[in-house]
Amino acid sequence: MAFIPGIELSPSWGHFNAYPLTPGAQLAIDTSTATIDMILKEARRAGATVVQVNHPFNPYGYFASLKAGVAPGGFNPGI
Repeated sequence: MAFIPGIELSPSWGHFNAYPLTPGAQLAIDTSTATIDMILKEARRAGATVVQVNHPFNPYGYFASLKAGVAPGGFNPGI
């Protein structure tokens, strides 16, 4: 069975999946205080080539949070 290591990065204003990760990579940021730029940079540092946005239009999703002005760092096209 194939396995692609990944992680969910979930600040209160959005939820993201990052994959694949380098085996043994550990998260080195606090997602509760991170900006979108910090989240994407950390995902890439951990080896991710893909960062997807989960449920972006839910009230706590990234695009809804952008519209409401509560996503720290604003829009980042690196998703």
